[in-house]
Amino acid sequence: MQNGRIAVPSEGAGGLEGLRSGHFGHCPVFTLVDVEDGAISNVTVVPNQEHVQGG
Repeated sequence: MQNGRIAVPSEGAGGLEGLRSGHFGHCPVFTLVDVEDGAISNVTVVPNQEHVQGG
């Protein structure tokens, strides 16, 4: 990927060293990785919003 943003469902504190979560919708946080010119330019951790199943 040359340019873009990758969202990784993550466990715990997330980040590049965080463990990947097995379920995108129920992960505690998302690790957002911005890629520019083929290199990581920024990493952001965003908490997942609470929701109920089927809602």
